[in-house]
Amino acid sequence: MSPAMAHESILVVDDQPASTKLIQSILAGEGYQVLVAANATEALQALQNSMPDLILMDIHLPGLDGSALMRLLK
Repeated sequence: MSPAMAHESILVVDDQPASTKLIQSILAGEGYQVLVAANATEALQALQNSMPDLILMDIHLPGLDGSALMRLLK
């Protein structure tokens, strides 16, 4: 892990718990701070508290889908 990665954060937005757990495990193992949201509402709440360096998002989310959320964030 490089020293720069120690403080980089990634928001993972996915409604599949198994996928989220796997992604979180891999990224945390590489030294990233991982934030998790199961849907667009949770993602918006997480983004009120902190701005991650990267967002990994499933496009097919319940309710507001990933594409609509990205347009909203843009």
